[in-house]
Amino acid sequence: MSHSNHRVICCFETLLLNSRTINSFLGCGWNRPICRTVSDAVYVLDAIVGIDYHDHATQEAAKYIPHGGYKQFLKRHALKGKRLGIVRNPFLSSASESESQAFEHHLQTLR
Repeated sequence: MSHSNHRVICCFETLLLNSRTINSFLGCGWNRPICRTVSDAVYVLDAIVGIDYHDHATQEAAKYIPHGGYKQFLKRHALKGKRLGIVRNPFLSSASESESQAFEHHLQTLR
């Protein structure tokens, strides 16, 4: 089953912001956290990023991790007044009627 059918967000971490040692232990990235909201995903991202002193790449990438974490950038009305480009084709061409309706519903929520 696709995660898109369940309205969840999968956290695809970047290898430079968290330990490759941990990723290999977890099975090469197959065990990713799944969240219900963007807010939840940001809190998970804040928890998994950091320096692994056994992994030189994370030491170099640490300068890109914002002081205070990512949650400081969560803003409820951040998209208000913004223009978004919505790609419908080819993604919606194979969607069912219920998926198309859900897409339109969520698009209206963004507006």
